[in-house]
Amino acid sequence: MPQWLLPLLQLFWNHHEFERGKRADHSPLELAGVPDAPSLAEVLDQLFPPRAATQPV
Repeated sequence: MPQWLLPLLQLFWNHHEFERGKRADHSPLELAGVPDAPSLAEVLDQLFPPRAATQPV
């Protein structure tokens, strides 16, 4: 497994909301009591900023 993949999977899993069971509609970050955790989209935007669109000449 590449070294960059595990942190990316951890990031996804910690922001993923459980769909059923006693933890339904909560993410592991919420259950751990992390206040004001940024959404997964916000984190990915910070890690990979959108590039300026280049127009072909």
